[in-house]
Amino acid sequence: MDHIQQVLERACDQFAVPGFQKQAEAVLLEFRQSHQPFAACQHVLQHSTHQAAQFQAALTLREAGLREWEGLGPGGQQGLRQFLLSTLLRDSTPHGAIVQGALSGAFAVLLKRGWLAGNVAQQQAWLGDVEAIAASSQHLTIRSASIWLLEAVITEFNPATASAMGMPWASHEQCRSSLQATHLRRVALLVMTQARTSVVAALQGQDGGICRACMALLSVILSWDFRDPAHGLRMSPAVRPSDDLLQVKPGEAWRELLLAPDAFDWLTHLITTLGHPEHQQQLSQADSQCLASQSRNLLVRLCAVAGDIFPPKDGKQRASLGLQCQTAKDTYLARVLHPVLLCALPSQQSVQQASCGNQDPLLDACRAVAAAAPVHRANGFHRALPPGCGPQLPSATDLLLEAWSALLLEATMCGSPRDADLPEGVAEAAAGVFHALVLAALAEAGKGLDEDESEGEADAAAANPEANVSSVEEDRLAQAAAIGRTALEPCAGLLAGLIQQRLEALPRLAQSGQDASQAQEELCWLACMGAALVADAGDGETPLVPNAVADCCQAAAAAGRPDTIQALCQLLLQLLTLPLNPAASPCASPRLMEAAVAAAARLCGTYLMPSSELLGSLGHFFGSEGSGQQVVEGLLSSCQALLLRPEYTAEGALHKLVSGRLLRMLALCQPTATLLLHSPAYQGLAGGFAEQRHELMSLGESVLKRLAEALCLVAAAIPDFAESHGYTTSLLQSSAGAVERVSQLPAAEAGKADVTGQATILIQIWRGATQGMTAYSQTAMWALTQHLLQPLLSLQHIYRNHPRATCLLLKLAAGLVEAHISYLGPEDARQLFAWVLAALQQYARDGRRAHAGTVHSLNARLQEEANAEAEAELRALLRLLFNVTQRDLADFGTPAGQPGIDVAQMVFVGLDIVVPLMTTELLKFPALSVAYFQLLAHMLEVYPERVLTLPGHQATMLMNTLRFGLSSMSQDVLQASLEATAALARFHQLHTPPSSSTSAGARAALSTLLWALMQRMLEEPSGGDLVELAADAALPLILFCPEAFQTLGHDLVSSRNDKATESQLTASLMALSSSSTAISSNMDRPSRKAFRLSFSDFILVARSILQMR
Repeated sequence: MDHIQQVLERACDQFAVPGFQKQAEAVLLEFRQSHQPFAACQHVLQHSTHQAAQFQAALTLREAGLREWEGLGPGGQQGLRQFLLSTLLRDSTPHGAIVQGALSGAFAVLLKRGWLAGNVAQQQAWLGDVEAIAASSQHLTIRSASIWLLEAVITEFNPATASAMGMPWASHEQCRSSLQATHLRRVALLVMTQARTSVVAALQGQDGGICRACMALLSVILSWDFRDPAHGLRMSPAVRPSDDLLQVKPGEAWRELLLAPDAFDWLTHLITTLGHPEHQQQLSQADSQCLASQSRNLLVRLCAVAGDIFPPKDGKQRASLGLQCQTAKDTYLARVLHPVLLCALPSQQSVQQASCGNQDPLLDACRAVAAAAPVHRANGFHRALPPGCGPQLPSATDLLLEAWSALLLEATMCGSPRDADLPEGVAEAAAGVFHALVLAALAEAGKGLDEDESEGEADAAAANPEANVSSVEEDRLAQAAAIGRTALEPCAGLLAGLIQQRLEALPRLAQSGQDASQAQEELCWLACMGAALVADAGDGETPLVPNAVADCCQAAAAAGRPDTIQALCQLLLQLLTLPLNPAASPCASPRLMEAAVAAAARLCGTYLMPSSELLGSLGHFFGSEGSGQQVVEGLLSSCQALLLRPEYTAEGALHKLVSGRLLRMLALCQPTATLLLHSPAYQGLAGGFAEQRHELMSLGESVLKRLAEALCLVAAAIPDFAESHGYTTSLLQSSAGAVERVSQLPAAEAGKADVTGQATILIQIWRGATQGMTAYSQTAMWALTQHLLQPLLSLQHIYRNHPRATCLLLKLAAGLVEAHISYLGPEDARQLFAWVLAALQQYARDGRRAHAGTVHSLNARLQEEANAEAEAELRALLRLLFNVTQRDLADFGTPAGQPGIDVAQMVFVGLDIVVPLMTTELLKFPALSVAYFQLLAHMLEVYPERVLTLPGHQATMLMNTLRFGLSSMSQDVLQASLEATAALARFHQLHTPPSSSTSAGARAALSTLLWALMQRMLEEPSGGDLVELAADAALPLILFCPEAFQTLGHDLVSSRNDKATESQLTASLMALSSSSTAISSNMDRPSRKAFRLSFSDFILVARSILQMR
């Protein structure tokens, strides 16, 4: 044994020397993997003083114990545990902190490995020794080591932090449930008692580390995954998020322990004392910092306590008796907030310390507040302690914004009652917080003027050019707006005053030639903040007037005082007129105008020409009876200036915002669209577009697409059919003629760069016009489209070697089908579908197939670009095919004697083109993969019988892609694949007789899908919705392929080595089989519902056995 010890110590020494590292690593690895190394490890731990050798011996004991557990037998297992316990708690051999940690981890792992094999008495004996030593040992270091050992045990028994040890997941859950039921609360009581008795000695540095160990153990206990055993085990590990603000819900059983009046007085005393300089001299700086950090971590966990531990009816009962409504929940919050405030107040001092590098106390206090805010809300904080304002550091600000948003959630959330009163003083505190946020944001606004935007910001801007702020900044503005709306009048007045000051400063700066960038950046932020304060984003929905705004306007009108909301809105719209003001136009930068356009669109989408009456001066300013018409005319003048003035040439992002957001918003609202038709500015803009004037055609294809959509949407505001028809025709006739002229050019002429650019612009204009088509303009649009069908086919052939033009033409085809499909009669529908079929056939001859094979010969970057082009083409093609399928939903019948439209045949022709091009590289594009499988699911749901008539290569392709989909990690792809598999299997189960000629082939193909489905559900975590979809697919598969299901079950059972899991799996499979055989032949809704429950139970049990950790 001495020789082994010497070899191990020498290898540890050599491992630190670069020249001998590989040789030493081989020796250490051989030792770690050796058979029965227990005696050697024990000898090293008992006799060696080499820390690295002791550490290696502890790790080897842990790994070998797990690896050879079954071979040790009960006596050897108990002996190994006893040795580790003796070494940790009763041995006089000194061990460093790292070795202590390794030994504690080894004991915890081996204790858990044999936990379920013992009865309650044995489990109590295994852990009781540690608890007894922690409670009564006279040696402080041994008592501290026992508490750290308990911390390692509880960490190991928590599934979220458990080690991998080759146990089924169900065993991990059973260990968790057992420890929670019998030991966890008792350990918490023990450690709280020890912390209380050791805190005085800890402040003098004489507790042997007991107090810090107790706080660490309590933090681990308050991170436990408390769950009722009746809720069952989880399908996958409950990995906690990286932050520590997750709520912990111990339940009623912990009420007496955690809510006792003196439960954590010792913690308050500790934090208070550590904050006094005269007491810090009794401790070393390291010890003081460790104690303070551990105490604050525990404080954050205490602030996150929630749930049934608080009596639910306590406040109602006290209020009914006329008593002060301070509940046990409020009392608890007051106790835990007191030490939190000690860490953060006075705020000037804590901010100064954080600025000097000591941010931890302030950030921990902010985390504690953010953890308590979702649990106690504003009323709870008001009853517990007076509200206060927090510091202004970036990390702390984010945490406090979240905290304030949670505090004010009940009053600011959508649908909250108008009379949801906040406690007295909260509005004033919120106004103070908002004021501090605004001042801090303005101070930061100009700091990054000379810095380039980050790559991530640039990519985000390229992906969404119409978004003038990032999603993170939008969330931050929304949180600040929620705070501001709590005290809306002073907050709106603050922003209005700040905007007014800077608007007055811009002409002076322009006249003097001074740098205006600081004022411009500040106005950008103020515009975004002001719009967020008074109007919701309304993404995809009609925005409503916020309750706070309506109440503020009503109060101002009733009191006869100026309306600050109206003043703020007027100033925000005034920003948009800066280019029209000669004195200020030099300062109207594109970036500032982008913010102004976005703010104006957000305001006008909520308030301009409202459908319901607005109160006060705000309603008069935006309403049709007041200044609404002048507002619209001013917006149009600004839009025209921003689109056509030379100083904004090539400002694509600004032009997209103007045409895609502001003009589109004006066109979508019928009252404003009616005003547009009579506006000289709009008539000039529409006339220039209709005549294809150079200043408009030079804006760029993306801008013109958005502009075409907005202009076409206005047709919905023309009540007369003839006038609407004439408006649409005059708007698009010129561009239709240009398309025809380009299609008639010789290939060499059409292939020139300028002509190709003109063609893509025309295609984009028609894409935008198609998207802007309404029921009022459909007839006119179809009349023009009919003349374009053949020219578009010609363009497709001409530009077959131009991937971008080909992709845009396919997107236009998809848009035309989607727009017209619901309006066309049988004759026109046949014409449209014949054109689609011709386009598909031409793409098969001239499209991606012609040059797909060259992709693999390109270098990596060019291949990546070629794959992106191919993905865009195929996705457009799939969208076209999916839009074609909607004809069946809109088909009003076919006259007698005329052939119908075979939608299924057309789609399968398209799939025959698409599928050979769907390479593995292309299927990595999520959007393409989802689009393909969603189309497949639709086709198999609506036309399953057509699958039987597919050629052999198409049928094989179909099954291969379904197997690929069932193994996908994308939830959308998996969902579509499950729906497609269910539809196909259900059709065969109901309509394929067992004796038919196709039965054997179908059974073999569907058997592979059953195996793929079961493998996916058993090996990867899935939510409840996906399990139900899988059950709907598994039921017909099991009924149609019973032999495959039996084989699968036999393989599952035979893969287990122990009798207990074999019997569990067998019973679960038998229950699932019995459930499927009891299903009625038509697989009606009640039958499927019953099978879903059985299938979910089977997946839960089987996965808990098969998933190892």
